[in-house]
Amino acid sequence: ILEGAVKALKAKFKGIIVWKIHGGGYQLSGIPDLYIAYKGKSIWVEFKRPGADTTALQRKKLQELMGQDIYCGTAESKETLIRMIEEVTQC
Repeated sequence: ILEGAVKALKAKFKGIIVWKIHGGGYQLSGIPDLYIAYKGKSIWVEFKRPGADTTALQRKKLQELMGQDIYCGTAESKETLIRMIEEVTQC
């Protein structure tokens, strides 16, 4: 699901940067799945399967980012992800 969403973003938004953050033993836990940069905006996104919820640690990390005035949120589909990018960059 996530790979398809990333492909959709790259097809729709020319020049967008999308980095998939891979969790692992050497990375801080709870970091959102995607870092996106487009039109001078930075966006962090936790991508969840439909019906799944973020963990307490993921919510804490999203709150930390919001506390720095960084746009972030959760998405369940490529459509939701596209709407987030359009909202933030006002495309």
